[in-house]
Amino acid sequence: MKRLLAIILILTLMMPTTFIGYANENMNSQEFSDIKDHWAEQTIKKHHKMGMLSGYPDGTFKPDQQMKRSELITLVNKYFGLKEEANQNFEDVLGSEWYAGETAKAEYYGYIEDLEARPEELASREDVVNMMSLILDTQEQTSKDEKKEFTDLKDTDKKTEERIEKFSENGYIGGYKDGSFKPKRIINRAEILTIIENILGYVVTSQEDVDNMPEGVTKVTIINPNIIIENKEIKGDVYIAPGVNGSITIRNSKIKGQMHVSGGTTKKPIQLENVEVEKIIITKIKNEPKVAITGKSNIGEIKTKAEAKIEISGETTVGEIKTKAKTELKLDKDVKVEKVIIEGKTKLDTQKGSQIKNLVAKEQAEITGEGTINRAEIKSENVVIEKRPDYVKVDDEVEHTNIGKDKMDAKNDDEKENSGGGSSSSKNNSSSNKDTTAPTWIAGYPYAEIKSNELKIFTNLNEKATVYYSVYEEDRNFTVDALIAIGNSYQAEANVAETVYSCGIETGKTYHISLTAVDTYNNKQSSVEKIAVSEIDTTPPMNVAGYPKVTDVTKDGFKLKTKIHEGGTGYYIVLPHGMAAPSAEQVKNGQDSNGTNAQIKGSTLLNAKEEAVSVVTGLGEGIAYDAYIVCVDHAGNIQAAPTKIEIATSISTDTTEPIVGNTGTITASNETANSVDISWTAGSDDRTAEGNLSYKVVYSTTNSINSVADIETSANGIVAKDWTANITSATVTGLNENTTYYFNVLVKDEAGNIAAYTAASKATLLSADTTEPTVGNGGTITASNETANSVDVSWTAGSDDRTAEGNLSYKVVYATTDNINSVADIETSANGTVAKDWTANINNFQVTGLTENTTYYFNVLVKDEAGNIAVYTVASKATVLSADATAPTVGNSGTITASNETVNSVDVSWTAGNDNRTAEGNLSYKVVYATTDNINSVADIETSGNGTVAKNWTANITSATVTGLNENTTYYFNVLVKDEAGNIAVYTVASKATVLSADTTEPTVGNGGTITASNETVSSVDISWTAGSDDRTAEGNLSYKVVYATTNNINSVAEIETSANGIVAKDWTANITSATVTGLTENTTYYFNVLVKDEAGNITAYTAASKATATAVPAILTINGYVDVMSYYDANGTYSLENEEYNGKKSYKMTKVEDGRTNTYYIIWEEDNYTMVQWGGPSADDATAPHSARWWLRVDDPNETGKTDIDCYIDAASSNGADSNIPPTGQNWFDALNIGWDNTLENTNATITY
Repeated sequence: MKRLLAIILILTLMMPTTFIGYANENMNSQEFSDIKDHWAEQTIKKHHKMGMLSGYPDGTFKPDQQMKRSELITLVNKYFGLKEEANQNFEDVLGSEWYAGETAKAEYYGYIEDLEARPEELASREDVVNMMSLILDTQEQTSKDEKKEFTDLKDTDKKTEERIEKFSENGYIGGYKDGSFKPKRIINRAEILTIIENILGYVVTSQEDVDNMPEGVTKVTIINPNIIIENKEIKGDVYIAPGVNGSITIRNSKIKGQMHVSGGTTKKPIQLENVEVEKIIITKIKNEPKVAITGKSNIGEIKTKAEAKIEISGETTVGEIKTKAKTELKLDKDVKVEKVIIEGKTKLDTQKGSQIKNLVAKEQAEITGEGTINRAEIKSENVVIEKRPDYVKVDDEVEHTNIGKDKMDAKNDDEKENSGGGSSSSKNNSSSNKDTTAPTWIAGYPYAEIKSNELKIFTNLNEKATVYYSVYEEDRNFTVDALIAIGNSYQAEANVAETVYSCGIETGKTYHISLTAVDTYNNKQSSVEKIAVSEIDTTPPMNVAGYPKVTDVTKDGFKLKTKIHEGGTGYYIVLPHGMAAPSAEQVKNGQDSNGTNAQIKGSTLLNAKEEAVSVVTGLGEGIAYDAYIVCVDHAGNIQAAPTKIEIATSISTDTTEPIVGNTGTITASNETANSVDISWTAGSDDRTAEGNLSYKVVYSTTNSINSVADIETSANGIVAKDWTANITSATVTGLNENTTYYFNVLVKDEAGNIAAYTAASKATLLSADTTEPTVGNGGTITASNETANSVDVSWTAGSDDRTAEGNLSYKVVYATTDNINSVADIETSANGTVAKDWTANINNFQVTGLTENTTYYFNVLVKDEAGNIAVYTVASKATVLSADATAPTVGNSGTITASNETVNSVDVSWTAGNDNRTAEGNLSYKVVYATTDNINSVADIETSGNGTVAKNWTANITSATVTGLNENTTYYFNVLVKDEAGNIAVYTVASKATVLSADTTEPTVGNGGTITASNETVSSVDISWTAGSDDRTAEGNLSYKVVYATTNNINSVAEIETSANGIVAKDWTANITSATVTGLTENTTYYFNVLVKDEAGNITAYTAASKATATAVPAILTINGYVDVMSYYDANGTYSLENEEYNGKKSYKMTKVEDGRTNTYYIIWEEDNYTMVQWGGPSADDATAPHSARWWLRVDDPNETGKTDIDCYIDAASSNGADSNIPPTGQNWFDALNIGWDNTLENTNATITY
């Protein structure tokens, strides 16, 4: 059983959505129950969310469970996207195992070096390193940590040792506090996930993963094809896994790190468009990658370490290309490459317009095309260059090569005068007219400029020549010959302006350029032309990839390492973790986000691209901090935001052992013949949480396991439970009966300190169980519920001295002879037939498959957990009934009732029948109907097929609605009843019913058709009426329609429905007796009517059309679209005023009560929309003393003419007499005591809308 479970567990590794463990469809939306507070909790959650793993059916993940090599191989294949299988498997894999396909993949991709895969062995830490080192190119990875010398690798082979050290340097896997690596230690599920996380970073399996990629991701791994990455900035490396056998496209993106290409094919290349990449490294496992680069891309370096094809087009610039393996390289026009180094067999196609400044051929190469090569160094035989470079140097050891379609015999351009074959050119081939004049610069040339980190040199000469140049930050003085010897060069045509680019330029610096020219007759200029060029630096410095970073964290400090691309100063502050982030300027000033000086701060001088190390001290032990770092260049440009690094200082070595619980007491209980339960109280520790303490349970037949030394040093005792976290009990099994054992428990903290529980508990095991169980109720067995083929057998549960009642098992047997009365009869002689084999915790069973009218004997055996068996003492006897041939009895003498007749349906009901064997609820019924009286018997209905089935056989019903009938027709109805044996009876009377005729009677209107109109407003009237009634439609199901008109032409159904007079205010709506009609015109008389409709569609009109007049109300004055003042004033009205917001504007709310109605108006002051023409007030004579005054406001709209202004006034008391032309100081318009309007003042240019 255990082996089967293990196989099931491992088989789940093959599921596409699982990497280890059982697949659980419910786990996609919930967390694992056993990872909370686990050190790898966040990593497990992340990979679960990515769909790369699932757990077990019980909702667990089991993070600390160890892995086999077969599981590790499956994991590697999944995460690296490896899908191809080798034809030949490993020697120790037969091919039928669940993992055979996975090991075949490992053989195909070659990441296991041995002839055997050893799939059943547990996977160790060195297994992980060895396998993944053969897939990853770890030598090219940027080291994150300093090289570590592990103390326990002396017995490890040199190759594995180097791989472990490289994995450690790259930050993939760490060692232990004591300086060891423990290469043979078995890896568990959580540890392998963490290593995968460190190696692969953010894993992309689909386009959705790209869309959900978080900002600031530092490493991306692509394991499936057909992925497109656009408009992304990846602040680290990109890895295209070897399992990618299709295209990958990256466009308009920046990769601030290395791009490792192990996937892709020649037909489906890796496509880079408008990208910036620091370095591209092509390494293959099996496939032959192809990389196509286009657009305005900028590549720092390309290196091929495996056979590859590279196509570069567009305005792409490349710093260096190094081919260390067989490579096909194509450069399209406008492509510029600073340097090409050939160390593997290479085919290079250079299209016209492309440029290689420096080419070094250390291996056989074939270079074709019309592209420009400024300088070539030939260090290998069999180098063919179709177009001659501007300058060629051939090593002395090289005897034969072919440059410019001519064979060269180890001659350099600086050793000969015009022997260049295909590259030679002259003004006059006549030796008598040989050119002896040096080339000269065209007026205005040469000159240079710097822009966007690129230096451009512009030259123009009067004849074809080779230009030699150098670029330095310092001003150097070269002779002509010295510059020719060390400078870069390119071929310049006569009277053609040439542009030369130089990469790697830093803004803010001055560069000194030296130039000279030599024509094709080796005439040299007599002097060196010098140019100085610079650009104001306004660009903040950029961090070199991987910087800043923190290393060597101790209990009170760390090392801060900073590196930028130019010179400057690095500043840092250290704050307690969780404080608000400071700005870049605050970090520079040594302040936190509140402007307070940070306790820990500092700065360091930075040289361009050189690592600077700051030793930061003064931190607290075991505390979390946030370090903020910002860099400033020499021009004073500061980075936009500081870089944040979280640090947790270490704590001093823990040497204190845990404290045992309850003074070390151990309790032994539940002794059996071969097991004992051991329990103890949990221990405690000064640094390790209680739940993280681990326990080890040991036992012995001698009292020799009382201390840590006894158990760990002397190895006394047998381990019953090895180190396991957070347990306080264990069941010790595999013991010998009738033997005394001693038990003890060790407790260990996370630092490895161990304490022993102080008392070794002693327990004596019981002897073997040979006592049979006791049968229940003296062994009585009861037989009941006999049918034609079954009997129910029941008994009272037995008991046992050691086995719990619920764990006792039972076996039921039967026979037609009385020969099953003892255990020997049943178990030894095998008498009887087994009806129910051994089953725990049952006390009844239905024996089926019996023969009718036959007598049977029944007995029961009971068995305890030790296998002891007892027999129930009486064999019960029962006679099976004969077959059921009796029809059921119909209910209520077969009476059927028909009711609720409609035009097309009738309700049929009856009383339930009964049967001698079938329960009433299990009887089934069938309802039929006919237009003739021919469905009175079972034979009529079942044999002759008379009648139509309205309800087929249905259990436990006593009514049915028969539908689909014809109106005004008489029908006959009958019901059949059937028992479980299939016997059928007919209800004795066929009920007769006549279906009604169609409903053509219209409803009756309520209250004689009276309609009431009320609550008239300027635009609405309330209409109400009394509900109607109908002979067939319930009152609540009647529908109503409300119409209105300005003429009295809506008095009948015909006028409204046929002639379509009137406007519908409320369309057909059920169960209403009122409606509000809106959208009316003020001061207008309307007529209203209501229609009522039943369910058959018959319509009646209410008999009187109600008439109502919409009430005229005061008009509201609107100026420029806003309600401003009321347009009339009625002294008889009652007003109240209060301040209130209206549509977000400050206003007066004015409430007027008139004619029993209340109207509310809002008076709004729109200062921004109107022009204040004049204020009026008391004369200057009253300016010296407080007084009461009336202040007038005239509102003027200059955009309209022909309308009347409205002048508003307020009465207010002035506190002083100053400023007679404006309201008094502190007096606000809306603090007025009284308000009024005066229409006597008129103006012709106000906008007034009523």
